[in-house]
Amino acid sequence: MVLADPKALQIQRELDAEVRRKRHERKRKGPSLDKHCQVVQAFWAMHIEAMIWSGLSISEYAAGLHLAPYSLRKWRDRIEDGEADPDWRALLHPSARPKLSTGVSSAAKEPGVENGLTEASAALGSCGEHVGRRRFTDEEKRAIVEQSGLPGSTPAEVCRRRGIVTSMLFRWRAYCKQCERRNDSNHTAGSAAYA
Repeated sequence: MVLADPKALQIQRELDAEVRRKRHERKRKGPSLDKHCQVVQAFWAMHIEAMIWSGLSISEYAAGLHLAPYSLRKWRDRIEDGEADPDWRALLHPSARPKLSTGVSSAAKEPGVENGLTEASAALGSCGEHVGRRRFTDEEKRAIVEQSGLPGSTPAEVCRRRGIVTSMLFRWRAYCKQCERRNDSNHTAGSAAYA
């Protein structure tokens, strides 16, 4: 049988009361703002946003990703009430952030370049009738291929200017190379056959 000192019991009760009081205050203040809690908040904010965009219910989303529906509901309520509103994209590592632009193609950034490939009026005539497939002569094809190979020009830029898709330009390039090889092997001069 262990007898406890009344003074030690009193100190233990006071410590327990202090712990309970701190827990109660933390619940009233909302989530903490230390780094670990920011990461947890960002995790749940990302899932809440994805759940809203997906149109799934809490139970469906939670079951699909093996998350606790109670936690998902609790964090949704916290975010909707404004208790926790972390900008989870700001916490992403720079390598995980989506790239807004790259230096690969400067033609896409030029504001004055018109793109007739996606416009409905490009395939229609003046009265609204369908014009049909455009035809390019061998000389036009050869000139477009040569333009795309000039220093300072990109295939995307040349294609936008001429109103063709890039796959067509690369197909013409391949045929041009094939015909050059054939002409070199036969030692004959003539126009190259394109598709």
